[in-house]
Amino acid sequence: MDADQKEHSRAQQSTNRTRTRTHTHMKQSTFDQRTKGQSGHAPAMVRQWILDKQPIRPVVSYGAGKRTTYVDHSGTIYAILEKIGAAPVTEGNDAPRGGAMGKWIKPSQWAKFKPMRDAAIHEHEHEQEHAKEQADAQKRAKQQMERETYEHVQGDDRAVLMQWWNSKAFHPAPEPVLKAKESIGWTWKQVRTYCKSQRA
Repeated sequence: MDADQKEHSRAQQSTNRTRTRTHTHMKQSTFDQRTKGQSGHAPAMVRQWILDKQPIRPVVSYGAGKRTTYVDHSGTIYAILEKIGAAPVTEGNDAPRGGAMGKWIKPSQWAKFKPMRDAAIHEHEHEQEHAKEQADAQKRAKQQMERETYEHVQGDDRAVLMQWWNSKAFHPAPEPVLKAKESIGWTWKQVRTYCKSQRA
């Protein structure tokens, strides 16, 4: 194999390695490793693009009015995109007058980050399931507490209070209701809470 053939072979191998990296799916752990040391807006912007494929808006405004300042994170974003293999990029500006906030960056190779999106979806579903379990547990605990709190309410008092509550003629409270309230030893707030819980 002569020198030209060897050079062509090396170039072909380099191209193949590039293609392999381009089409290899990236996991969150790999992303974290390649962006280690990066913090602030730029990594978050890149992660958001990975999730929703919307162009990255690299400029962030701080303050208001005449004191507004604009910080362009493009440099850090480009460095991250290069490290994770999301280059080349397309960029533009959709502001009517070409203002700073109209700048956008659209990376490439979005498909390779599917494992990260799948992981994010799974984590979101897990968080929702956990939140539902907590809400259900709190509801059960509340119901148990109410049952224990209301165990001393006698049947006659309960019937009087519920008949009064269902009538919606709250004021003035009739004598039987006043007696039931006094017998149980509740405040009006406790009476209302009890009646609402019995109707739920």
